[in-house]
Parts: sequence; C-alpha cells; structure tokens
Amino acid sequence: MAVASSSRSRRFPIVFGAAGVTLLTGALYAGGSSLVALWPGLNFLALSVIYGFNRPLWLGKRHDGRMSRLHSLVLFPFFGFIWTIWRIFSVVTPEPSSHEVAPGLHLGRRPLAGQLPVGTDLIVDLTAEFPSYRSPGVTVISARALDARAPTDEDLDAVVTCAAAHPGVVLIHCAAGHGRSALVAALVLVRRGLTPDLESAEQLLKSIRPAVRLHAPQRRAGEAALARFAAR
Repeated sequence: MAVASSSRSRRFPIVFGAAGVTLLTGALYAGGSSLVALWPGLNFLALSVIYGFNRPLWLGKRHDGRMSRLHSLVLFPFFGFIWTIWRIFSVVTPEPSSHEVAPGLHLGRRPLAGQLPVGTDLIVDLTAEFPSYRSPGVTVISARALDARAPTDEDLDAVVTCAAAHPGVVLIHCAAGHGRSALVAALVLVRRGLTPDLESAEQLLKSIRPAVRLHAPQRRAGEAALARFAAR
C-alpha cells in the first residue's frame, strides 16, 4: 500500500509537467486561436513546480483561509477546473459529506451549503486549493497541504493540538475527506487516547469511511508527529 500511495504523490509533477509541455507545444505549433491554450499550459507547468517542490503556499491560499485574488486570476484555468470537478463529485457521489468518527469528531470533504454537521463550532481545513468554508459562529483553522501530502510539522502540530483539545463539535476536512484530513483525524484519535497508534487509527477511520487512505508522505508525517508529541 505504501508503494502505491507514494507513487501518487510523485506522479503529480510528471503528469502536470507533461500536460503543460503538450499544451504549450501544440498551441505554439498551431498558432491562431490555439494560442489560448498557452494559459492552461503555463498553469500546468506551474503546478508541476508547485507539486514537485511541495509548495502549497504558492497556490495563493492565505493563512486566514482566503485565496489571493492575483493567484486566483493567474491560476484560473486550474482553479476553475478543479473547483468544478469537485462540485460535481460532491453532488453525484453516494459517499456522505462527512462521518462522525468519534463523539463530536467528524471527518469529511469540504462541505457544500447545508452539509456542515449539526453543532459544528470548529472546522479544520487541510486544503491548499480551496478557500476555507465559513459559517457564522464557527471557528476555522487551516493547515494548507497539497493532495497526497502533509502540512508542515508546525501547522500539523498546531491543528492536531487544537482539535484534540476542543470540547465542541469538530469537522476535519480536505477536498474529498480521504487523505490529508484523515491524517489529522487519525492523530487526534491517538492524542485523545481513543486508539494506540497511527495504524489502528487509520483502520478505525477506514471502518467508518472506507475510502480513507493515508499516502506514504502522510504516514511519515504522522509517525513523526506522534514522536514529537511523545517527546514533550
């Protein structure tokens, strides 16, 4: 499983780079109206660099969860595509938006309007490619991470500590609720003493939300986080 999971995080820069080169070459060769493909082609090349060097902040999401207008404009072909695909997926998938994995602790994808679990007063947002979901009276904290990757050690420790200690209802989400958010939810389960280690936490999450899968970089980040917690 670790090999397959790790290959996904390595595959993104290659796929994005190949798509960018193909679009740029085709546009320059064909000329005319085909030059419009230069914009998405350059987007794909930028994404290849962003994923290759694991730089989620280069997508332009600020610490407050809002997206930089400049980044949103420059990377509009990427954002327009991924936000549209995500919305379609959220509507057609039979998988619930979120699952309660422990009392008051919910794991899921970024919610649509009306999908916030009842009583939620803390949202932990793990996406770098979406603005944070906001609702009146709900606190939002974020740890920006790319798909199949983990947040920085500092951000990961901060959101896990906050979520583990929070007395209310927490929603931990990423784009789909399978990887980035599952890493944080698993660490919260361990910190709360509900599971003994990362592996058992992942298995518990899988038993409730079957599509959960930690990728190799996320497992490494999770084990390192537990070692830091134990050393304190």
